Amino acid sequence: MTVEGGVVIDVTKIDRCDVTQWAGYHGTEIQDGEVIVYKAVNDDLKSGRGFAYPIGETVTCPDWDPRDACGNGLHLSPRPHHARYYFESASRFLRCAVKLDELTVIDGNGSGVPKLKAKRVRVLAEVDIDGNTITKGKH
Repeated sequence: MTVEGGVVIDVTKIDRCDVTQWAGYHGTEIQDGEVIVYKAVNDDLKSGRGFAYPIGETVTCPDWDPRDACGNGLHLSPRPHHARYYFESASRFLRCAVKLDELTVIDGNGSGVPKLKAKRVRVLAEVDIDGNTITKGKH
């Protein structure tokens, strides 16, 4: 096989610990100083650890620690399917907004599946696995 033309896209210089570079790399939008990310939850809008994420409300982590390590934060991902990796039995997905200065990118325990943790999360809407907003009453 012979391949001709094309462009090599070098991503080795992207600092994925920098939130804005992380968001750009994963195609996650930033609006008004907040990154838009996703949470996988169960039918009762609770995480795999039982933390509630009511739509339209802001939830706060009671034991926030900004270190680059799992735990001590509200964990989210750049896409719903990434979030499902961390909660495989999730039945619902939420679009959330997090202030850039209230989050830490974490490495996903070496899984290669991106995630971050936040001090505070504003739950915007329920979405499907592709990130499309679900109209009220359907899930």
